[in-house]
Amino acid sequence: MPAGPQGSERPDAGAAGGVLPSFGMIAAAVELCCGFSVFATDLGGVVKLWSEGAGRLYDYARSEIVGQPMRALDSDEDSLPGVSQEILDTTLRVGSWEGPVRRRRRDGGRFTAHVWVTPFREGDDSPAGFLFVSRDISGEELLRD
Repeated sequence: MPAGPQGSERPDAGAAGGVLPSFGMIAAAVELCCGFSVFATDLGGVVKLWSEGAGRLYDYARSEIVGQPMRALDSDEDSLPGVSQEILDTTLRVGSWEGPVRRRRRDGGRFTAHVWVTPFREGDDSPAGFLFVSRDISGEELLRD
């Protein structure tokens, strides 16, 4: 199976049916891991859940970003894409996607994040949105140079 855009597809992610029973519970568990951002969007890309870790990474308060389009977090740079429709389509088709993505903080500062994306589904298994877990890997890029 070909890899998604500059990342990888994870067909094993759908092994348990691809259903996240409570993305809020999962977000809280992942946030306990220091340095991770967790947020969720609906299918249209509107932010619906915003963790404290996401606030620390992107410098947006929950009240500033919930209800806003996720594209506010995408960088305008060409070196790596933001979260594209192709990535979201791959996530729905395969069950997850992960890879490096250029991101933008509220102050306009740009960084590279490793992003994991998985769909969450309604009770009838229809897609309802996406859960994003990410961390800043900019410092790791510097170590490789």
